Amino acid sequence: MKNRLSYLWGKISENGISDDLDNTEKKRIQILNRIIFINAILGFIFIIIELVNFSFDSSFVAVSITFTAFAFSPLLFLLIRKKYYQVAKWAVILFFVLYVSFFTVLAGKDSGMIVYFIPGILFPTILFQRKKTIVLVTSLIIGVLLVVLFINQNYNLQIITNQTELNFYATSNLIGCAIVTLMIMWY
Repeated sequence: MKNRLSYLWGKISENGISDDLDNTEKKRIQILNRIIFINAILGFIFIIIELVNFSFDSSFVAVSITFTAFAFSPLLFLLIRKKYYQVAKWAVILFFVLYVSFFTVLAGKDSGMIVYFIPGILFPTILFQRKKTIVLVTSLIIGVLLVVLFINQNYNLQIITNQTELNFYATSNLIGCAIVTLMIMWY
């Protein structure tokens, strides 16, 4: 069983990596594949949990939020498989900024979605090689974080009002953020 999991992890990590890439770019794509896979697994687990606890008052929104993150993973895997590395990298950044910003504002300050900005600020360091690109993209993400934080603190656009659901989101977001952050730090 351990060998099968190691083999599967290796296949996931090597998705779309061609031999003509230099070693540092291969490592970037490997870690990107791993993070996408972990995101898909976490999304799948949280969708199952949300469906088990489904009620029509606000759970549809919660399932939609999680499903969006889960459904984006196959697209990213396909981009990498087709060797559109730069497109995949920028798609991750764009999706991250739009998705996390949008749902942080809509889920409200008590949902814990804002913690995803922590790995988001670290993403450019593993995705890009040029220091100027890393600094620019990181600065833009920090700027978006400040705008989202301002909106969350001054406006109540919260669409999830069920306290049990908010507690679940705060816990699941903390777990997901910790795993992705540890993956980035491990790289």
